[in-house]
Amino acid sequence: MKIDMNLKMYLFVLLMLKGVTCSFAQISEAQQHFIDGNRFAKLLRWEEAIGEYSLAIEKNVDYVEAYLARGKAYQIRGFNEKAMNDYNMAIKLNPNNPTFYDVRANLKMLMDNYTGAITDLNEAIRLNPSDSITMLEMGLARLNNRNYQESVLEYSKSIEIYPEFLQAYIGRAAAYIQLGKFDAAIIDIDKAISIRDNYALLYFLKGYTLFKMNSYNEALSYYDKCILLDNELELAWFNRAVVKKKIGDIQGAIADNKKALELDQQNIIALYNKGVAYSKLKDYHQSLVDFGKVIEINDEFTEAYINRGYAKKNLMDYQGALADYNKACEIEPNNKLAKNDRGSLYVLMKDYQSAINDFTDAILLDSEFAAPYFNRALAYLMVNKTNEACADLQKAIQFNIDNATTIKEMYCK
Repeated sequence: MKIDMNLKMYLFVLLMLKGVTCSFAQISEAQQHFIDGNRFAKLLRWEEAIGEYSLAIEKNVDYVEAYLARGKAYQIRGFNEKAMNDYNMAIKLNPNNPTFYDVRANLKMLMDNYTGAITDLNEAIRLNPSDSITMLEMGLARLNNRNYQESVLEYSKSIEIYPEFLQAYIGRAAAYIQLGKFDAAIIDIDKAISIRDNYALLYFLKGYTLFKMNSYNEALSYYDKCILLDNELELAWFNRAVVKKKIGDIQGAIADNKKALELDQQNIIALYNKGVAYSKLKDYHQSLVDFGKVIEINDEFTEAYINRGYAKKNLMDYQGALADYNKACEIEPNNKLAKNDRGSLYVLMKDYQSAINDFTDAILLDSEFAAPYFNRALAYLMVNKTNEACADLQKAIQFNIDNATTIKEMYCK
């Protein structure tokens, strides 16, 4: 799971907490440029700050603090490679400063280089074993690198040093969720809530964990609390819609998906889910609109074509449905759902051999997929292949498919 946090801002705050301070007995020209650079940085005038730091480095090529400060400014401006070069130079000039490794690790995480970040954080911790913030960052790096058990250990170290470390409990809960240790996650989330009971993210995280535990009504109550605290948290509306769909509140799911889309018009999954909800209500015209918008955003979204094909089929637009199913099969030739659904369409179009071919392909892709056995049996019956139909009906009975037993008794002796 990805926690709904602004990772760049989070890492930037940590990075600023790690700032280097310097004092000088006498101000040199290089030092004056460095001071001017800091003044511009405080005013968020990054280009001018970079210019002053660069002048400081020109005057003193071994000015380690100027490299670090310029690297931070480059990072904020999005010039990550230039920032990395400056951090590398700072470490080359002073390889024993844990802050430098920590700052470089944060940049590596932003660049999705979690293995490199872990290496730097290990060095930072070796140089300063009692830094709980660095241990927190290590937990985050391991979490994003999918080293969940190691992430738990790092967050636990942070908590040992600082027992009220809110972010450490959040991070450890996230790692426990990924490990499927939901009860442990709940304990950490409850502890975090006791530290800060008005933090919407915590109620979101507990709702998500309860959802993973199939406790849908409890999950709903925590998403409700989350939204009361922060009704602009788009992911909370989105996830609550999923819960409402699970408990059969289709209208409620549609309303929450609409709100999620108000907050993020490019939330393609919320748009797709809204289309699915309209299909469940048999409002196929509205579902066509939503699936069409999904495809406009991402014309490789296989499930949108499959579901739009289903809607068109129910509106008796068989050629339109066939075009969508064909597109789904073109994007994912091994998609068993697309094959099965296209096969069902071919039955309606009385193209029984094509239907049989698609059902057979679906079974070959997944021999435990129940639906195509029953569907192929019906297609076989339409072309008078009773023996083949009876064999498929027997298989469908083993999968507890509705009506399979009744049809078998009618056609199979």
